[in-house]
Amino acid sequence: MNNKNCDDNNNAVNAVIKRAKIRLSGRVQGVGFRPFVYRLAEKYGIKGYVLNNDEGVEISAEGDENALHNFINSLDSDSEKPPLALIKDKIVDYIDFIEQEHFFYKTFEIKESDKTAHAVDKLNLTIPPDIAICGKCLNELLNPSDRRYLYPFINCTDCGPRFTISKELPYDRASTSMYKFTMCPECQTEYKNPLDRRFHAEPNGCFACGPEVEFILSSDISKIDNYTHSLSGIEERTQDIAEVLKSNRLKSSNAVKSLVNLIKEGGIVCVKGIGGFHLMADAANDDALRLLRERKNRPKKPFAVMFKDIGQASEYAYIDGISADLLNSKERPICLLKDRGGLSYYVNCGLKDIGVFLPYAPLHYVIFAFLDGPLVATSANIGGEPIVKENEEAFLKLKNIADGFLIHNRDILRRCDDSVIKVNAVNEYNLNNAHNYGTDADKNQYENHNKTASYFFIRRSRGYVPEPLNLPFNLKRNVLASGAFLKNVFALAYAGEDAGAIVLSQHNGDLDSAAGFANFKNNIEDFEKFYDFKPEAVVYDSHPDYENTKWAKEYAKEKNIKGISLQHHRAHVISCMAENGLGLNEEVFGIAFDGTGYGDDGTIWGGEFFKGKYDNLKRIGSFEKFRLIGGDKAVKSPGRVLAEILFGILSEKENIAAILHNEDKKAGKYNDDNYSDIYIKSKSKCIFKSPDIFKNISSLTGFSEKEISIFHKMRENGLNSPFTSSCGRIFDAVSCLCGFKGDITYEGEAAVYLENLCLEYESKSKSAGEQANSITKANLITKKDCFKYEIRYDNKHDNYNKRNEKNEEKEDFFTVDYYPMFSDIIDIVQTKNNNDDKDKNKNKDKNKVKDKLYKAGFIAERFINTLAMIILDAALKSRCKNVCMSGGVFQNASLRNKAALILKNNGFNVYFNEKIPSNDGGIALGQAVYGGII
Repeated sequence: MNNKNCDDNNNAVNAVIKRAKIRLSGRVQGVGFRPFVYRLAEKYGIKGYVLNNDEGVEISAEGDENALHNFINSLDSDSEKPPLALIKDKIVDYIDFIEQEHFFYKTFEIKESDKTAHAVDKLNLTIPPDIAICGKCLNELLNPSDRRYLYPFINCTDCGPRFTISKELPYDRASTSMYKFTMCPECQTEYKNPLDRRFHAEPNGCFACGPEVEFILSSDISKIDNYTHSLSGIEERTQDIAEVLKSNRLKSSNAVKSLVNLIKEGGIVCVKGIGGFHLMADAANDDALRLLRERKNRPKKPFAVMFKDIGQASEYAYIDGISADLLNSKERPICLLKDRGGLSYYVNCGLKDIGVFLPYAPLHYVIFAFLDGPLVATSANIGGEPIVKENEEAFLKLKNIADGFLIHNRDILRRCDDSVIKVNAVNEYNLNNAHNYGTDADKNQYENHNKTASYFFIRRSRGYVPEPLNLPFNLKRNVLASGAFLKNVFALAYAGEDAGAIVLSQHNGDLDSAAGFANFKNNIEDFEKFYDFKPEAVVYDSHPDYENTKWAKEYAKEKNIKGISLQHHRAHVISCMAENGLGLNEEVFGIAFDGTGYGDDGTIWGGEFFKGKYDNLKRIGSFEKFRLIGGDKAVKSPGRVLAEILFGILSEKENIAAILHNEDKKAGKYNDDNYSDIYIKSKSKCIFKSPDIFKNISSLTGFSEKEISIFHKMRENGLNSPFTSSCGRIFDAVSCLCGFKGDITYEGEAAVYLENLCLEYESKSKSAGEQANSITKANLITKKDCFKYEIRYDNKHDNYNKRNEKNEEKEDFFTVDYYPMFSDIIDIVQTKNNNDDKDKNKNKDKNKVKDKLYKAGFIAERFINTLAMIILDAALKSRCKNVCMSGGVFQNASLRNKAALILKNNGFNVYFNEKIPSNDGGIALGQAVYGGII
């Protein structure tokens, strides 16, 4: 590159004048980056232009050599660039002036966007997530002298919706749902003023020119005849709705006041937000929340609560520094925190945690300007369907749930539920050994607090999507990962020049409804168009009957691309490996504990152990298989699972015969003397204190003796009773022994019940001032803190291993036998609540757990201890230092923390999912990586 001085004839100056073409990718659109570049150019006397294109931002700059150098260096200065901006790549090409060139830029300007697409390069361009209102906008919103006082859509280049209002890239007003709102002269002046923070703020608007809010009562909507739930009905009835609503809408602040009055009267309201509608009600009103649960058919699943500010939230939940940072962050997730009480029982139905979040949309703050108390705010949808995002859809689907609607006329282009995060205990150990690639935008967020504290995602959506995850290695191809069937998130994986990048979708929910599956397909089509993405392979779950699996297979045929099947639990482990930046050649011991996943052998897995690298994870162990009596019914019935495990404890055929012939015994064919020889026995001891076997199983499971007899016949005949090794179902069985009876009303309810018991027990049994569930060396568990179990090794169980190359090291397959654990638990459960033990010292533990609730907590804690010890024993056998744990079971903070502690104490490198959910919401990451490397 040659530098050349230009003479006076070419309008040059005495200093060396240079020109540079600068290309920037990353989060550089929709964050005020072009205005920032403009101001830098003014500062350094640079001429040229800046524009958005399909790759990010392009700058052509010319000026004095030193000034140009300072200008370029300032582009990625953390102290100067916009707070939301994140530069991934910066490419600078210098161009010397040449004699023939007579044109010099006279000014520096922001040009219109260049939309000449470069297909997959769009994955290098990150549209920001939807960002909570910033401090400056909030001050204006609440300032009576400001022209935007209580304006529900106030925003600037530092805040507001982006992802949910953007139709296409590059990011310009014409490409958003704000295209139909023409700015008034005042807003236009702000938009064109380089010194204004709304300089090129694309969603800019005000009362005079921007979107409006409106309120309508459900009783007015009910005037429409032929109400229908179908989407086709929505289209057919839209005109009718418009006519009915024309004279019944209340606008502006009157609309919000009407809404608040309805809430104060105990009403349920439906409010249009940024990524969809919320159903809201007074969080202290028992009657309102009972009614909401009844109308929404949501008996016990906890509701999240929106508080007006952090001070109010701290009155109802325990909030530490990390929690406060998250709650006040630009992402504003729902945080699961310890409940202080004070709100309605029907908020969380007695659980120890409460979902807490703060207002993030200006409209929320406008509501709280007229309302003091906290609000339940839950996704507005019909059970099993996606969150509602359109006004007419809300009217038609939710008019029998909500008493009134607060709507607006800014379209939501993408559904996007609230994100949910669980804050973990402060601890002596960093739970993860890595830095979770792709989170550098937030790396300094918690630097003023204890660096060993952690949190992990339950649901990653609003505020975080579509932030990409950057991999430490490259991929061979571009991949579409179709995700899991439940808690669906799909992914686009991009094979870059140096390293791969993955964009995970927002939370799509379960795909077992027609509306849910349609939403999944629509969102994939939207992402492909948005990123101009053309996959070379599609990866899907190995379950042959999942709708998204069948769709992906057809998609592969239609596009003539590679279709790749990946077993569910391997995808879990790979997601953990990828998130933590493990290299392609690193070997791990992988543990996947969850509720369900289709296994290689056609059974239902869920308590699995693997060893290997990304592309060759071998299943080397599993929990002992048991049957799901009644199939899917058992998934919702902890008592059925417990009954099956009790059947499984039988050690001799005579014992099974005893059950089958129990009616004969009752008829007098056996007497107590000879019947006592055929008690049910475990492999170590008698588990029942009475020969009335059916009665014992009935009392433990909550089912009648007749039902128990039917269950046993189904089991013995294999009638609708598939095999499983699910750790999640083992949680259910233990929960049943601890008092959970009846069917679960939402996924994971029994496991949450068990965790609740464990946390309550630990909090009561800890010394004063010691945080329950904290990770300290003093809490290191040992075998004496656990129930008994066995790990049996052989090489007969794993068909997957038998397909390996002959020269590959053979692993003995092991099986975790949990029957001794259940024997111990039943022994405790059946201990009478009196002091009739003859040997007080020998039965000290039994004497300690006489109280029923104390027993349940004791069992819950010891069960978690036992699982953690099983993990350690299996890891020691694996001879592998890297341990990756994933799956929905690891949302249990107690298990997560105890396993981390004992593994680290034994020299292992420990990895969990943190920035990506460990539940099925993280499956797509594992699928995408696998599809890109094999």
